Amino acid sequence: NDDGVNLMHDEWFDPMAAETRAFLRLTREEAPDFIAILHSHESHSSVEPTAYVPRTVKETTRTFANHLYARYRAAGLPARQAGPEVQEDGVAFPPPAFNLASALHHTCGGVAFIHECTAGARYDSAPEVTHEQILDFQMLLYDELVQFAVERSVRWV
Repeated sequence: NDDGVNLMHDEWFDPMAAETRAFLRLTREEAPDFIAILHSHESHSSVEPTAYVPRTVKETTRTFANHLYARYRAAGLPARQAGPEVQEDGVAFPPPAFNLASALHHTCGGVAFIHECTAGARYDSAPEVTHEQILDFQMLLYDELVQFAVERSVRWV
């Protein structure tokens, strides 16, 4: 934000950035089943694991990632082989971060994850992608997430 606060790693109890409070309030009011936080990096596009959530949420995240990566491969895009491993948190040091995805899950109970999109960075280790492919990664993410959410809608009553 304008004050230099990284909303992904805000102060979760107090003080908290106004944007983070608004995001948590919106999540609490709307209670979505799925939340994708969009980010970019210089590696293959990935669905990142969310820490400090129930195992079923981690399994759902992995299943979604596997579906998404299959869509990427079918479209001829570079893709990871499998979604994030389902692991217990805090087994290794340092422990994983409690971040915005963790906080959003605990605010509404939905499956919240970070999608890291290939950014098209020009490094030897980075996959080479075009602007059109970056758009394809994003559009396939949205399409797959909507299909996945409809097929697995949560019924609380």
